[in-house]
Amino acid sequence: MKCYNKAMQPTHKPYKKLVLVCTNCKEGEKCCSAGGSEPIRDALKAKVKALALPVRVSKTGCMGMCPTGPTVVIMPDDLWFGAVTMGDVDRIVDLLKESLASS
Repeated sequence: MKCYNKAMQPTHKPYKKLVLVCTNCKEGEKCCSAGGSEPIRDALKAKVKALALPVRVSKTGCMGMCPTGPTVVIMPDDLWFGAVTMGDVDRIVDLLKESLASS
């Protein structure tokens, strides 16, 4: 069964922001996953949901920033953050709220 038999069509945009959290794991190398990116993603997702923000928090593969990971990106703002820790989660949520309020 082919999944590409229909013409591509635009769709509605259910979220105003997209937060990408690298959860890539490179065995034996510095990587975002080894830096604790999964719990960071889980915490961001939970806080965004609790506040009912129009934001999607998604995990992603490698974004090429392994030496400075964990990496978090806010789109469409094009804000990249490296060396993110659990202590940064509230600040990231605050940035999302500020950005949403000004848009």
